[in-house]
Amino acid sequence: MKKREQIEIKIYETIGIKKFKKIIFKIRDAIYNTFHKKESKEENNKNLYEKQSNYVIGKKLNLENIINYKTKIKFNTTIHLLALIALIEPLIMNLNILNITLLTINMYCIILQRYNTIRINELIIKLEERNKKINQTNKKQEKQLNKEKINIITQEKVKILKLKR
Repeated sequence: MKKREQIEIKIYETIGIKKFKKIIFKIRDAIYNTFHKKESKEENNKNLYEKQSNYVIGKKLNLENIINYKTKIKFNTTIHLLALIALIEPLIMNLNILNITLLTINMYCIILQRYNTIRINELIIKLEERNKKINQTNKKQEKQLNKEKINIITQEKVKILKLKR
């Protein structure tokens, strides 16, 4: 992780982004569980956390899913930026607690998505390195198998030649 990104992460954590994330997820879970009372709480949590959405990577942590999730984060950031822009005029014209609250929530959502993007970029780099190592190992194993096959074939040819004499 670059030094600038490390500093950015520390700033975000200092202003309470982890607490904000927990609060947002608790609110989302409560709303989801309210509207899906037919299902058990465990089933609701499975639907919320194991399947990929705009807010959760999902259970499968492979490179494709993570890159797909990163795209969804960019979409969410765009939505919150548009909401932030839309709130600027009403905030200037009518300074009230509702506008300030909405502005703050949207700013924190944007910060949370930036925080997650930095962490996801780091994860993508690690997964690409791991995949590279796995591919190199597979190539080495394949070469070794090919050598063994060639040796076996050569030995068989030698046996056949001896039998013919």
